[in-house]
This record gives sequence, C-alpha cells and structure tokens, in this order.
Amino acid sequence: IWVKDGTFSNVKEFINSPAAINIDDTGGDGIYVGSDGSFFHNAGSILIGANTTVGGRGVNNSGTFTAQNAVTIARASGRGIQNNTGATFNNSATFSIGTVSAVGGDGVYNQGTFNNSSTVRVHRASGNGFHSLAQGQFNNQNGSQLLIGTSATVGGHGVHLLGGGFTNNGTVTVARAGNRGLFLQSISSFTNNNGKNVNIGTVGVGGIGLYIHSATAVFVNNGGNIKINNTGSGSSGTGNDGIFAMNGASIENRNGGEILIGQTGSIGGAGIQLFNFISQLVNNNGTIKIDGAAAEGIRV
Repeated sequence: IWVKDGTFSNVKEFINSPAAINIDDTGGDGIYVGSDGSFFHNAGSILIGANTTVGGRGVNNSGTFTAQNAVTIARASGRGIQNNTGATFNNSATFSIGTVSAVGGDGVYNQGTFNNSSTVRVHRASGNGFHSLAQGQFNNQNGSQLLIGTSATVGGHGVHLLGGGFTNNGTVTVARAGNRGLFLQSISSFTNNNGKNVNIGTVGVGGIGLYIHSATAVFVNNGGNIKINNTGSGSSGTGNDGIFAMNGASIENRNGGEILIGQTGSIGGAGIQLFNFISQLVNNNGTIKIDGAAAEGIRV
C-alpha cells in the first residue's frame, strides 16, 4: 500500500464488518505513507508478511500513521517500522513486530514523533529493538508498554538513542538483546517518571545493562523504578556492568526513585561503573540496591 498526498482510512473501507488488510510478497515496503500531508488511519487489523516476506520495511512513514487496531509485521526484509523526520506515528493498539522471523534491521527506527498509548512489542529483529536519531521523540504514555526481545534476542541493543528523547510514563522491558540493554549516545535523554518501570535483562542482555556514553546524554529516573539483571548474559568481564557511564555522562535518581541491580539475576561486571571525565551519578532522595555483581558494587 502506497499513500502519497492523500488519505487512506481503513475503517471507511470496511464499515459494516471488521476490517482486515493482509500484505505479502512485495518488492518494496509493506505500507508507505508519503510526506506533504498524507495520512494512514487504521481502525481494522493489518497483517504484513504472514505468508511471505515483504521486500522492504514493514511500515515506512513520512506523514501521519495512526493505528487504532492490531498491526502485525510477521516478516520484513528491512526495518519493522521506520518513522521519518517530521513524521508522526500514533499507536493506540497492539503493534507486533517479528512475530514469525526477525525483521531485517531495527524493530523500530524513529526520527520523528512516536506516541504510544498501548503496546509495541518487538519479538525479533536483526538490528536494535528500538533506535532513535537526533530528531526522534518517543512518548510512552500512561499504561503503555514497549517490549523488546520477548520471543528471541534482538541482534543489537535493546533501546539505542543516538540522539533524541525518550519519555516513559508506562513500562519499558528489554527481555533479551545481543548487545546493551539501553544505550544513550550523542545529545539524547531518557526520563523515567514517577512510579513507572524500566526492566532490563529479564532474560538476559549480551553486554552492559544501561550505558550512558557522553556529557550530552542524560538519564533521569524521576521517582520511577529501574531494574537491571542478567547483564553480559551472566558472564563476568569488562563491558558487562549493570550501569556504565563515561565522558561526563549524567545519571540522576531522584524523588524516591529506585535503581535495583542484580536482585533477580547476575551482573557480569561491576554494579555501577563511572569511567573518566567527571561522569556522575546523583542519588537525591532515591534508593540504589546492588547485589550479584561479579566485580565491584560501585567503581569510580
């Protein structure tokens, strides 16, 4: 399906019965929404790549994509979702990616605005589970979920912010990842708000649980709950810490926030390591608990 300079509304096509769109065996994207005011509004169900892989991305959005009913991307040769610069992606349904086999790149690749008020589940991906660039903003709203690696390990990082912002008012879970669980680089920010949850390594990640790489990357736990377990896939060694911050990176745990490391699974390195160039962790009226670390509890 290709939408350019127009509007596609699934509910208008299927008024009298449950609407359904099935897409297989395409040479390009499963769904492409162009720029210049194009809209795709789904109130039915969409199934992409159930029988045969689509040749490009599952959904490639440069306009406005709104999902109000289930969307499943079973297979895709490219990324599961690509939300481009200036685009808006609104999800209020269950969006499942890689249910049959891994999509060929990132599960979700975001350069625009992505609003999630329900569930985005990346079962399998050969790249990162979620990848955001400088212009990207992901808003995980009240009661919503972003679930990564629920069926199999994603090949890269669970969540990789190479710039952009991420605000969590719901739950973020990285069950499995081949590399780091949550990785912040460049000018990026991650905020976990009051009473909300970030779970890293519920099954196991291949490297560091939470890695903040630069002075312009900021992680704030504002009264929320952070749980990190099973880093380095349970092995001891460099690069398997629960939390690692370097190059002046900043971590703030405030307003009654909890950071629980190694409570239910092993940590392959230090619990927390602050490495070079005045990296800092500010614990202001918060709680940090560290157990099960193969190396130091806190290394400065």
